[in-house]
Order: sequence, then structure tokens, then C-alpha cells
Amino acid sequence: MGGAGTGARSLVSEHAVLRASEMQEVSKTLRAVGVEPMMVEATSRRIAQAAALIKRNGGKTFTTLDELMAAAGAVK
Repeated sequence: MGGAGTGARSLVSEHAVLRASEMQEVSKTLRAVGVEPMMVEATSRRIAQAAALIKRNGGKTFTTLDELMAAAGAVK
């Protein structure tokens, strides 16, 4: 069984996946009314990337930019 907070960490990742999916739906809606959804699509991609990082990192969220960049492989 996971330690304290494991459920909460899992929820953060699941929440990010849900938000990315919602942003994709917003993108479709904007296109349907003739609006180019550039920022919505960028937001959806960034949220999906964050969810993948959290999942790859065992559900651990990041408290500092350095932690996030290290997990993303930007800092050696």
C-alpha cells in the first residue's frame, strides 16, 4: 500500500489528464465557431506534459522549479 498522500498525488495526475481533455473539447468548440484555438491547444499540451511528468515521477508533484526541470530532464 502507498504511503501517506499517495491518493492525493494520484488525484493531481488524474486531474491534469481531465483538464487536458477538457481543453481539447474547448479547442473543438472554438474551431466550430471560427476561432483559432492556439492558446487553448498550447495549454492542453502543457497540462498533458505535466500529467505525464507526475506519472513518470511516481505521482510526486513538484514544489520547486528546479525539481520540475530536473524531472523533465532539463537540468543534469
